[in-house]
Amino acid sequence: MILAGFWVSARALRLSLGPLGLSSLSDAAGIPVLLLVGGAVSLLMLPAAHALSRAYERSADRFALELTRNPEAFVSAMKRLGAQNLAEDDPSRLIQWLFHSHPPIRERISAAQAFKV
Repeated sequence: MILAGFWVSARALRLSLGPLGLSSLSDAAGIPVLLLVGGAVSLLMLPAAHALSRAYERSADRFALELTRNPEAFVSAMKRLGAQNLAEDDPSRLIQWLFHSHPPIRERISAAQAFKV
């Protein structure tokens, strides 16, 4: 994602040399262009980063359940964490896709309840 951001930023700087009056790629006046393009790339890549994070969290949950063999304790911990952090139990798919780096509490609890000891 960082490489994509740098690539897009470099392309944007090259394209803005003439129209913005920048003397070269190293012109300090190009910093706002870099910040705007970097922010846009970051915003566009955020759903992919969140999806990857959710996949890691699901894997970590599975590992914890396999290690402890105690889904009841996991469910209890998830309920406590959800209440403590005021987490929404079942957010919409769009909200999950855009903003959540962890699976929803209800999904995590369902996975633990379905876990075969």
